[in-house]
Amino acid sequence: MWGGAGSEAAGGLGMRETDGGCCCPYLCCHLLNKVMDEMGSAAGQLGAAAVVRDLGAGEGGEQLIEQDGNFSTLEMQGFEPVPIIFSPDDLLLFSSGLHDSLLATLGFQEGHLPVRYLGLPLISARLYVADCQPLLQKIDNRIKDTSSSGYPKVAWEAVCRPIEEGGLGIKDILALNRALMSKHLWAVIKQNRTSIWVDWIIHIRLRDCSIWTVKDNKGAWGWRKMLSLRHSLVSQIHFCVGNGDSISLWHDPWHPLVPLISRFPRGPQLTNTGLLDKLSVVIKDGQWNWPMITDIACLEITYMLPPISVGPDRIS
Repeated sequence: MWGGAGSEAAGGLGMRETDGGCCCPYLCCHLLNKVMDEMGSAAGQLGAAAVVRDLGAGEGGEQLIEQDGNFSTLEMQGFEPVPIIFSPDDLLLFSSGLHDSLLATLGFQEGHLPVRYLGLPLISARLYVADCQPLLQKIDNRIKDTSSSGYPKVAWEAVCRPIEEGGLGIKDILALNRALMSKHLWAVIKQNRTSIWVDWIIHIRLRDCSIWTVKDNKGAWGWRKMLSLRHSLVSQIHFCVGNGDSISLWHDPWHPLVPLISRFPRGPQLTNTGLLDKLSVVIKDGQWNWPMITDIACLEITYMLPPISVGPDRIS
């Protein structure tokens, strides 16, 4: 349901378009459930009076609709009464295959997509750049008007500085987006199994692959963008080698030479190890225990081995 301009009532403000314009989801679901129950019990013969009798005095003292058809106060257990004051004439109801009798009973007008809200179209399909072009053009025109009005120009980098540093405190959206995506990537790197999303990524997206070497040319756009941040995180992450049970020998960047499989594609064959082996296969009694390496190139691996600590592996 879509709210239009509301009205003010004694003791408080009603729901207005500037408040968001959307009716409470609980109210929508509750109202429609009640109406559909009445329709079922009356075998499709639903009148406005039946709705008033059913909704006018609900359990717990809640009052959802009055005799004049205006919504009043929604009361839920544990919540203060919320004034929701508007008329059905100010509402549009969007649905698929809505029966005319239900529209007549509720007293709402039927809305048709697309409509615009806050400058953007509300459509049932995917939103494309072309759909947002009118809003983008308005923003562009506003910026040009400001630029030509004689105001001094300030670099965006300076504007995004904190107020204490002479900026306006506006957040850099690109930097904020990278930080939030890096946080998600960090959760996958640490394999935080308390997160359902991380568990899903490990079992569905990665499977037997490592987050460090999985291809970034497949999957959703957001997933590919997150993978593109790996190169900026690898220098900030430190692998503390312990028993080696949770670190991939060839795919994780535990070695100064980053993921070994990237530098030594034939490394597993030349060292007689498996491509999916854990680091524990070359650790014995807290010491490095690499098999005999005859390839000169792979000898570089053993020259730069990090120290082994006591206990499980740690990532920081």
